[in-house]
Amino acid sequence: MLYALSLLIVITIASLIHAIRLKLDIRHIKNDFVMVNEKETNALLTTETFDSDISQLIMGINDMLQKSKKTQVESNQINQELKQAITNISHDVRTPLTASLGYLQMLESNNDLSDSKRDEYQMIIHQRLKDLSLLLNDLLEYSRLQEMCEDKQLEKININNILMDVISGYYDQLIEGDFQVIIDIDDKVISCMANRRHIERIFTNLINNTLKHGENYCEINLDAKLKCVSIKNQLVPSDTLNIESIFQRFYTSDISRSNKSAGLGLAIVKQLVDKIDATITADVVENYLIITIYFNNSLY
Repeated sequence: MLYALSLLIVITIASLIHAIRLKLDIRHIKNDFVMVNEKETNALLTTETFDSDISQLIMGINDMLQKSKKTQVESNQINQELKQAITNISHDVRTPLTASLGYLQMLESNNDLSDSKRDEYQMIIHQRLKDLSLLLNDLLEYSRLQEMCEDKQLEKININNILMDVISGYYDQLIEGDFQVIIDIDDKVISCMANRRHIERIFTNLINNTLKHGENYCEINLDAKLKCVSIKNQLVPSDTLNIESIFQRFYTSDISRSNKSAGLGLAIVKQLVDKIDATITADVVENYLIITIYFNNSLY
């Protein structure tokens, strides 16, 4: 009888100690949780007990905290990018618009301008408004691509023909821009299932990128064996190009943004390339930027 009573007392005391330790540990966990929840910290909850249920609970809470912190970091990054994008777009839109209004005021307020000066100012206004139109078109195109889930207007596209058509449309501008133009297109045709307008936009944006950011040299190749198209241009020495960011939206190597580029041209190319299940790469070799598109699902 005495043995049983002693055993009961020991068990009771042990249970009481265990309960006290659990209560203290729960209080410690609660304090840690309040601290982690209220402060900017990467700290996680800890426990000093060996209770498996509490340990699993702590693991679950820590996993939730890590996911929450990751979401918060991503959200802060997106908000920062959005603020920067709004600043960039405002600058990009305001620059040609302000210039156009300035020259328009000079035309309206100065009756003594010569005909040649009037023609010059009108040409500048026309070019600035054209720049503004291109910027807005890029913004609308990018927005439209973000909302587009599936492209149902697919057809078999002759990539060689579209590339030649786009080159023909921009050849005079390249020559006027003092580019040495090298064109090497295989006779063998590469075809793919795509939206024709999208393929045209890909090549148009790539050549426009050369006109805006390149100088002296432009080489355009279509390699049927490798099923790829590449455009190589010499970089302007003042450009500080971050090759890792070149396809990101609103990225521009021109810090002053004096080239009137919203930084969407290559981002649009990347989205369109992804839609046709192709691959795009960018490399800098010496002082040349080489952008290559591999048509993985090409047809012959």
